[in-house]
Amino acid sequence: MAQLEKEINKDEAEWFKRLRTSPLGLSVTAIGLILIGVGSFSDSIDKVLVSVGLRPNALRLAEDDARGQFSRELARSAWRRLFWMRRLVLSEKANFPEAEKSETWAAYLKSLEDWNAELMVYIMTIKKYYGDAKALEFQRDVQSKFGKIHYCLEAVRHRTDVIECSVSKEKSLDKINNSIDDLNASLYCFASGLPSKNSDGC
Repeated sequence: MAQLEKEINKDEAEWFKRLRTSPLGLSVTAIGLILIGVGSFSDSIDKVLVSVGLRPNALRLAEDDARGQFSRELARSAWRRLFWMRRLVLSEKANFPEAEKSETWAAYLKSLEDWNAELMVYIMTIKKYYGDAKALEFQRDVQSKFGKIHYCLEAVRHRTDVIECSVSKEKSLDKINNSIDDLNASLYCFASGLPSKNSDGC
């Protein structure tokens, strides 16, 4: 039995050896190398086009690759947190029952915890896939606005003057809601790759 296995393995080795040196084998190898080269070249060209402004620097939400998967995860996380921010403001404006306010606050804190746990990964991965300028845009136009609004929500929730709300010193819910709208526009501009012009959109 052992001798038979050795002979089979020897035959297989000879077959692969002949395949590698045959026209078919060389063609398959060449095609594989070309595909790898084209993929790397296309990715490099894509980054160059983005860097010189010839292609909109949008998140690759629809692509089924690592970059697309990351972009979708980032977008879902951002809009989930944005959703709970809106719910918090609405719960205060409409004076929801305290139990419902507490549930909304707990859901918001969960989205905040998830966001902060991945924040550094988000920044470094944006830099990897989309470049330094996109990472800077994320920190300046998205993360900084999230932070300012968060402190306002903390101040409203705990009804304290110890926590400063830079959006509105009087903690106006309307002004806080306007800031959330502005953040929503910044998120859209960031995801779409269009330049942010004002609070009304790109």
